[in-house]
Amino acid sequence: MMLRSIKLFIFLLLSIAFVQAQQFPLSFSSSLCDLGTVPKGILKNTVIQVTNISDAPVGIYQFNSLSGFVSARARKTVLQPGEKTDLHIQFHAGAAQGNFESKIVMTLIGDKRSAEIIVRAIIGAPPVLGVGKLKPDTTGVPVIRLK
Repeated sequence: MMLRSIKLFIFLLLSIAFVQAQQFPLSFSSSLCDLGTVPKGILKNTVIQVTNISDAPVGIYQFNSLSGFVSARARKTVLQPGEKTDLHIQFHAGAAQGNFESKIVMTLIGDKRSAEIIVRAIIGAPPVLGVGKLKPDTTGVPVIRLK
């Protein structure tokens, strides 16, 4: 009975060590980047904070977007333990309207593991601009007349 308990305890310790060894060394302030409604043809930028949660320096190798409408770049590509950097994500709302979802895949130097950030948006109608003889509503706006 005692031997069985010891074996179970050792198995649990090894399992915990294995899970910790497999943990991705970076954490994100959010792994979902929901941009809401973005008008067609508009660039939308957002920032996610990345933190090195490991006890060793981590080098970011690259960001791959699964869509040509999304790009990402980090201010720093090598993070010391506990260090943070901003990940700048840019989304270009293309010509199509509707729901959009893509992933940014981050890979590290010397590490086969990767992490994904999901980017979501609803691409809406383009912004309406005043055209032709339509006059903007200027109610309550002071008028300055030049002589």
